[in-house]
Amino acid sequence: MTQKFVKKKVHSEEDSTKTSHTLTSALARPELRLTANLSPDELKKERRREQCRIYQANYRKRKRQKRQPLQFSQLSSSINAEQAAALVIALSSHTPFLQACEQLNMPAHPLTSDAIKALAISEWTKAQRQAQLRAEQAQFQKRKRELNGLMDCMVKMMWDIKQLEARKAELMKQQNQHIQFIAGFHCSLQIDIEQQQLPDAQNYQQAFGYTPALQNLFDLQREEFDSLQSLKFHWLWYRSQFREFELSIASYECFEGGEHLIVKSTGNLRLGIGCENGRKYRIIVCPVLQQFEFENGNQLVKRITSEIDLVGGVQRTQIQSDPEAILRTLQELRC
Repeated sequence: MTQKFVKKKVHSEEDSTKTSHTLTSALARPELRLTANLSPDELKKERRREQCRIYQANYRKRKRQKRQPLQFSQLSSSINAEQAAALVIALSSHTPFLQACEQLNMPAHPLTSDAIKALAISEWTKAQRQAQLRAEQAQFQKRKRELNGLMDCMVKMMWDIKQLEARKAELMKQQNQHIQFIAGFHCSLQIDIEQQQLPDAQNYQQAFGYTPALQNLFDLQREEFDSLQSLKFHWLWYRSQFREFELSIASYECFEGGEHLIVKSTGNLRLGIGCENGRKYRIIVCPVLQQFEFENGNQLVKRITSEIDLVGGVQRTQIQSDPEAILRTLQELRC
């Protein structure tokens, strides 16, 4: 209250001084010289009227100055950088500025520092929300593109899986056909061996000049044939050289090797082999591995590999499994 009273007193003194100067200058003007002959009462009334006009003029001047908007430089010390940026955005165009003022229920003029701050905060919050909305929309579009790409990739993968399954089914069908073909051959071979349908060795030797009979037992360890007929012919001949010759297949396996399809059969071959100059014979069961190589797309056999593990067969029936005993037993065997 004391400060307000002092301010009012100072304004009154300034107004009195201005009034005295104004009266002096007014008396100096020609149009007011006629009042010099007025009575003291009339002169006082004239002075009061002039003083009232001056007061009103000063009041209107102060009112106009008070209504002038504050400069941005005057507010820079009371608001921070973010609020100043928001204020620049808000004042960039007149229409949004007035709309913001209407939303805050305050007049556009005059603006106080608190009003500027409130308007700046409102516009800054609005700008932040718009920026956040744009960021969220961009993130949503990014996730949408990623999801669409993932869906396309999954569709392609499902298509590839279906193609692979179809290819696998086709290969399995083809492999089963080849396995059944080889299984039928082994069944026919075993039937012919059991029925002892032996080839005519004399006519064969006269026709070709040699005999396919085994010259050495160890030739059975690895043999190669170019056709099923050749394998069947030789093995039927081998049957005549052994007291027992019985083939049993345990499993078949088919796999691809480059441009060829290979059917692998594993089993055992029961051999009755003579020993001690034919006075005795021994039965050994040897592991057998046969591989039939086909060309892809047909059932034509290109090559046959037959391997018989004589050492493994002797080791199974031998009580002593040391290498020297196995070697002596193999040397005693005769086909």
